[in-house]
Amino acid sequence: GNPDAATPPVGQQDGVGVLHIGFKVASYEALHDAYDTLRANNVEILRMIDHVSQRSMYFSDPDGNTLEIYYEFPRAREIFLAGRGDLDEPFTWNDPLPAHAIKAD
Repeated sequence: GNPDAATPPVGQQDGVGVLHIGFKVASYEALHDAYDTLRANNVEILRMIDHVSQRSMYFSDPDGNTLEIYYEFPRAREIFLAGRGDLDEPFTWNDPLPAHAIKAD
């Protein structure tokens, strides 16, 4: 690399370093339980996003690192390979699960 080049910003999507760390849970109920636990401990939820193939929630650890806990829908691989059409829409716990979130027999 060029030692005279400007250093890219740290901690930004177009910079160097880790943008966030994600943790996968085994069920949608486990995602909701994690939410309840975080809120019971006064952790601010930054955002809750429906990524079409999964639902995720984001929060910060005490050092300001962004963490994600997510539940991947049973057909996530199929959805992803078909071009998931991710609009990154917010969701709430009152929103019904989409039809593609239910495992096909």
